[in-house]
Amino acid sequence: MKGNRNIRLAVTGVLSFVLLMLLLKLMFHFPRQLFILLSGSFIAASILFWGFRMRKHNDWAHILILTFAWSAVTFSGLGLVHRLDPGGWIWYRLTGYDRVIAERPGGQTCAPEEFVRQHPMFKFDEKDQLILPAGEYEFDETVIVPSGMPLLIEPGTTLKFAGGRSLISYSGIHAGGTEEAPILFTARNSLCKWGAVGIVRTNESVFKHVRFEHARRARVNGIDFVAGLSLIETDVQISNCEFSDMFGKDAINVQRAHAVVRNSLFENVFKDGIDIDAGSGEISYNRFINCQDEGIDLSENFDVEVFGNEIFDRYGGRIAADNNIQEIKEGNTFGYLSKRQADL
Repeated sequence: MKGNRNIRLAVTGVLSFVLLMLLLKLMFHFPRQLFILLSGSFIAASILFWGFRMRKHNDWAHILILTFAWSAVTFSGLGLVHRLDPGGWIWYRLTGYDRVIAERPGGQTCAPEEFVRQHPMFKFDEKDQLILPAGEYEFDETVIVPSGMPLLIEPGTTLKFAGGRSLISYSGIHAGGTEEAPILFTARNSLCKWGAVGIVRTNESVFKHVRFEHARRARVNGIDFVAGLSLIETDVQISNCEFSDMFGKDAINVQRAHAVVRNSLFENVFKDGIDIDAGSGEISYNRFINCQDEGIDLSENFDVEVFGNEIFDRYGGRIAADNNIQEIKEGNTFGYLSKRQADL
């Protein structure tokens, strides 16, 4: 009889909780992931608890103990995930809320000698230029390159970032890899996504034969860098680059600037491949494979040439444009993913 009573109490409690979660979901529109997480963890806790409940307490006391224990374990676990995953990707997958931990390291202005002292992997040459020599480097903290210090990254350089960490520059970046010695931006641990390369209000930047992978996005010094490569009021030339397994809003985001993107690959991107906001430029001869939203987003842009690109996704290839959409469709190739690509 006690076993049957425990089962009835468990079923009643679980159904009541799930109905409450459904009501809250409808009222406050919280994400499906959070609904599944909270409901699933409560069901698991109920099965364990009512299977081993202590007899000396009455039913209401047991319900209070269960609720308190479940709340403490669940929300402590979520807090730990939020703290250990500054990039916010695991947090997003668990809860559906797209958050990153904001950073305010400052550093927009800094003497060259002081910058090199703080970051000894960089060198400073007689041309007032920062150089990151070829080699492999790990970044435990976000690095801010001050204004007036253009950065040259040599071919064959690998930059590995801790979770949520970024390279933010207020000077132009010239990352010129070669086919034999490309430059790599990646995560130190692929489970903990790193932040972004962000370039803010400076001279033109150049990226050639560069690979970006496992990037997310960042909020640094009050600025949102929504893509793995984010350019704000900074012109850019990008060619022969690869953007793979990107987990931010976009792989490339350009705001109020001129961008030329050619002969590059975008594969397995969480949302848009390229997003140009209030900018101009050229997007040509690139290949977009499995971008979850649009391969190219040109909404409200009227001065971007788009031609020779191949866009493949599970919906037959998508692009967002408010101008010359028919011309864009005729000048680019659209198609569906193969079954193997769709399953990746």
